[in-house]
Parts: sequence; structure tokens; C-alpha cells
Amino acid sequence: MADKNSTALYAVGVRTMSTREIAELTGKRHDNVMASARKLAVRLGDSYASENFKKSTYKHEQNGQN
Repeated sequence: MADKNSTALYAVGVRTMSTREIAELTGKRHDNVMASARKLAVRLGDSYASENFKKSTYKHEQNGQN
């Protein structure tokens, strides 16, 4: 399960998508997408979430910060 400060989650499998990509595609704010992903992971349960959602880091293209 991701902590409050994680920058992205992605589903494990053949096709993956970061929360940043989801936010961009849907026109939603990234923090709102992260909140929804966390709620979904809680509803699905720890065993499902740990197998299907993984933390990843994001590095800003312009300033190189995480």
C-alpha cells in the first residue's frame, strides 16, 4: 500500500499506467487520482493491492526533482 507521499502507483501486468498518465488522460488533478487509487487499494484488500499496485518514483523532466 502506498504512503501519503508516494508519487505514483501502477498496476502490475502486461499493461501498466502511472497515476500521472491517468491524470493527464482524464484531465484530473494528480493528487485526486492518487487519493482515488489509495481508496481503491483499500477497498480491494491488502493481498490484491500488493500484487496489483506498486510504488514508483517520478522525476520531473525539467528540474530533475522527485
